[in-house]
Amino acid sequence: MKKILLCFGLMLMLSSIGYSQDLDGLESLSDDATIEESSDDLSSSSDEDALSDLSDGDSDLDEDTNEMEDEDDSPTVTISFNGYVKPLMYWKQSNYSDSSWSAFQALNGSVDNVPKNQDERKFTDVGIRTQLKFEGYLEDKARLFTAINVNYNEAAENDADKTEVRLVEAYIELFGEGQTWKVGNQLATWGFMEGVEVPTDRLNARDYAFNTMEFEDSKQASTGVLFKQSLDAFSFLEFIYIPVARVDKNAAESDVFYQSEDEYADSYYGKSKYAARLFFNLGNLDTAFSFIDGLDTVSDVYTDSSDDIGRSYHRVQSLGVDLQYNFGSFLAKIAAVSYQTEDQDGDDPYIKNSWNKILAGIEFLTGSVTSNLYIGQTSIIDFQDDSVLDQQTNALMGQAEESVQFVSGHISANFLTGDALGMTIMFAQYWDDEGDAFRKLLTGTATYKLSDGLEIALSPGYMYSYKTEINTIKSEITYNF
Repeated sequence: MKKILLCFGLMLMLSSIGYSQDLDGLESLSDDATIEESSDDLSSSSDEDALSDLSDGDSDLDEDTNEMEDEDDSPTVTISFNGYVKPLMYWKQSNYSDSSWSAFQALNGSVDNVPKNQDERKFTDVGIRTQLKFEGYLEDKARLFTAINVNYNEAAENDADKTEVRLVEAYIELFGEGQTWKVGNQLATWGFMEGVEVPTDRLNARDYAFNTMEFEDSKQASTGVLFKQSLDAFSFLEFIYIPVARVDKNAAESDVFYQSEDEYADSYYGKSKYAARLFFNLGNLDTAFSFIDGLDTVSDVYTDSSDDIGRSYHRVQSLGVDLQYNFGSFLAKIAAVSYQTEDQDGDDPYIKNSWNKILAGIEFLTGSVTSNLYIGQTSIIDFQDDSVLDQQTNALMGQAEESVQFVSGHISANFLTGDALGMTIMFAQYWDDEGDAFRKLLTGTATYKLSDGLEIALSPGYMYSYKTEINTIKSEITYNF
């Protein structure tokens, strides 16, 4: 205890000495002799000594500043976690055409996905979907991103697992001087248009059996490498390599038409995909050229020794162009793609013919409503349907018509304070050469924001294709965190 008191007393004495020059009136803590000696010492110091002392002080300050700068130069890493939880419910009514129902009956008993009734009403999804996102940055040098969906579906059919883990994306980006490297499982969005018809947005395959309100969620990410080089502030060139490309998935009942195993190319080249895109801006005109050489996302067909039909996949090359011109509140848009398949002459009934697709239209803003309206045409080169085999395989490969005309649209608007209510309409209608409408699509979505991070959505939908009608109602409550 005495040692503690002694130390405490010494501390008080030292502190009193340090403050003695400012506390002249406190004689108990300083004396005149001490002040005079200090004063004499200061007056006898030369200017050079004073400058030397000041210089030494500045040196110490510089060292401290350099240490702080070194600390600031250390890499800064930022990490964030977020995502959403989404209770959902999807209901579907399917009324299959007589021809489709007859085909289902012929295959009944051999495939689990055969519809049980010509007119079906059922829940396809009743459950919860959780998306988890991880994002990390190393200053402006690198970015790491991962997103996964964990889906639980109580209404899963045909002994399917009720719980599914679905990888959305997982990649790392490296940034250099005007360059970007992106490696991993990734999505690409090409084209200037909105809606169900965007001809040039064709790099990723789609999963049309995945029930979602966001059409973009149907895209399937592919594992590959992307290199992007900026040419100037408004232009860039990018290359993509995908070693094993993915293919489209369709509704489960479509599997009944393919009794044999899927057939893929044996070589890595046959399964791969190469792509390049050049984007540049000239005043009010945006232009993008794109090229893909790779596995076709839509299957061809083949027959085995038992005459059972299966899916087969071949390579396809496509050249695309996007044009967008700004007229103030109007945007004029054109997109065109030309496909070259492995059937150069159109004589092989088991491989798709080459084809072209073009789409043109406008986007304009009226108040809070943004509208995209387009008209387009798909043309099959060297089209043949002389035989029953041609007609059957053409239908299975999506080329039942030699020429198809269509309209497509995407309209979105926001209402109420803070844009609490959002509404979107997507539609498309297709006609054959004789002017008969053989396919229609219509989807409406209304989203209401209950509070920050919490919203509810309702989406009715209608599809008509070759006399088969499908009505859907989708509802979701989304909590973002």
